[in-house]
Amino acid sequence: MIDLVIRIFHWKRGIKLRERLDGAMEKYSQAAAFFKSHKIIVLQVLVITFLQRGCLFLVTVAACRSLGVTAGSIGLILLQGMISVAVDMLPFPGGVGMSEALFLRIFTPLCGGTLALPVLIVSRGISYYTQLAICGIMSIFAYIKIGR
Repeated sequence: MIDLVIRIFHWKRGIKLRERLDGAMEKYSQAAAFFKSHKIIVLQVLVITFLQRGCLFLVTVAACRSLGVTAGSIGLILLQGMISVAVDMLPFPGGVGMSEALFLRIFTPLCGGTLALPVLIVSRGISYYTQLAICGIMSIFAYIKIGR
């Protein structure tokens, strides 16, 4: 299609677009070849990712349990997973705000109006803000050790 537009309209920017598209396809082919030739590494990354996400979802269960919410653990994990998928699929700025708004909307019927916000604060405090602080500390350490 791009080649046809370039030929008909003598579109010079189309040539650059075609080069960028070819470059992207080459990178895609290289990534596919890597996945095909390194199946064990891909499997290890997949398992580690599932474990990490599972641990993050378990934080919500722990926060609910600590505040006396008696909903089922599997249901809480599934709800937190649905919130995560809903927010992660769309690359909006302010995804944390969207995630927290969805959390309140979905968890209020389970936790009640008085406990939904405390559960949100505890679970996000552990799962998001603690990670943010750890990454900040590691970045400062890397800057001091590696940056000089």
